[in-house]
Amino acid sequence: MTRQELDQNKKILTQELLAIGRSGMVEFIHDIEAGGYFEARCSGHDREPGGTVNHCLWTLRIARQIVEDMGPNPVAEGLRDSITVVCLLHDLCDMRNYQKVKNPDRRHGAYSRRIMSYYAPLFSNEELSAVNSHMHDSLMKGVPDSDLKSNDPGTLLHAILRKADHKSIEYANGIPFTTRPSIPLDPECVSSPCSLLLDRVEHRLWLDDVGMSAFKRADGSTVRTDDMAHVPGTVCLYAWMRSAPLEADLTLVKDDNDHIAILSTSYLSGFGMPTVSKSDRACFGYRDVTVYISVYPDYRSSYVIAQRLDGKWGARAYKVSLKQNPLIRIFSQADFIYDTEREAIAAIRHGRKRFRRQVDNPLFYRRYCYSELSAVSG
Repeated sequence: MTRQELDQNKKILTQELLAIGRSGMVEFIHDIEAGGYFEARCSGHDREPGGTVNHCLWTLRIARQIVEDMGPNPVAEGLRDSITVVCLLHDLCDMRNYQKVKNPDRRHGAYSRRIMSYYAPLFSNEELSAVNSHMHDSLMKGVPDSDLKSNDPGTLLHAILRKADHKSIEYANGIPFTTRPSIPLDPECVSSPCSLLLDRVEHRLWLDDVGMSAFKRADGSTVRTDDMAHVPGTVCLYAWMRSAPLEADLTLVKDDNDHIAILSTSYLSGFGMPTVSKSDRACFGYRDVTVYISVYPDYRSSYVIAQRLDGKWGARAYKVSLKQNPLIRIFSQADFIYDTEREAIAAIRHGRKRFRRQVDNPLFYRRYCYSELSAVSG
């Protein structure tokens, strides 16, 4: 993160803590700044300087979303200040220069609790308990639904922190908190006849709107359009993975049997405008397609979850690259072996296997299902 992003995060966290209005908070903030909290980094995620505060700010935003999704809940409403405290301070242990605690217990949550307890009664017992135990089951086991429905303030606070901490790692790892989301255009359902070109060697379909004489294959060889077969089709959906581009990044084309081909923008032509799209080797091999479009495309890929003709679901990541061809780079994420869309999504992983790549949070992704969109537009 840049120096400006670090300073902005520091300002936001400080304002959130001071807004609670507790006596002694100014001294506490001064002490953790001296201890290096605003420069600290996490050990398993958000590893760059300032990563700890960045992660904690995302944790707070997601926690507030969790509470909002609960609907009217007097217990959660009464925990508003406590939620702010535990989300912003649960990783105090990442400080390396804090001097006030002698012979500290260096276990993750226990050390954070020890630092906070030095400032009692600034923090409640429920807050200290939630911070102390937040690592015990947050990464792998998730949060029982019963805990999020609890009427006990301590249990509910603990559950909200665990889930928000977990989701912050899954969704926001490495995304600067102050980055503005890039909201793409909504996909557009159309019914536009087109003529595709079939490369028999690579078994790919090309959609060419500018009349190119040849295409470059993945192995570097070229194929002339005169040597390719013409295949009729109908463009049925355009989708954008960038904010307000001139051309679609993803195009769905169907044949006479309503089988779908997925084409992504490949070539750039003039002023950086995308003009030529190509399919994968499945060609018209899909029944349905759901697109999860990232609102942070510089940090997160978009995902296409597709159902093949045999009924099995799989997933691919689509990463926008503005510096090279192809414009859209595609990476396999889940083999086409799953019975449901949800199972394919759950199989998506990134980096270290313990962190799932979730795509169903509206803070980070917009979901569009072709069959649902076409039913509405039809």
